[in-house]
Amino acid sequence: MVMNKGGETMKDFPINYILSAVSTFMACGVKDVEQIILFAIGIASALFSFIVSIMKWYKEAKKDGNITSEELGKLEDIVENGIDKITGGDENANNLQR
Repeated sequence: MVMNKGGETMKDFPINYILSAVSTFMACGVKDVEQIILFAIGIASALFSFIVSIMKWYKEAKKDGNITSEELGKLEDIVENGIDKITGGDENANNLQR
């Protein structure tokens, strides 16, 4: 085990994680890493939008103290639209079958 003057091991330094990330980045190639990052950002933004829509619905539905069947119908529409946005709807399914 390699220790510095303060008695800390090398694994205690964040530079090891940075160097590991850089070496992984260089091994995969720039385009691969860019695609992974863009994919992750796309998924995160779609989920964030989906969650915000549900939170807005919940805030509106709880104003009167109870949730009615009409409000549940609105939630169902929000969920269906959110799932279509995340999965790409029918266009994505058609592209996968080709």
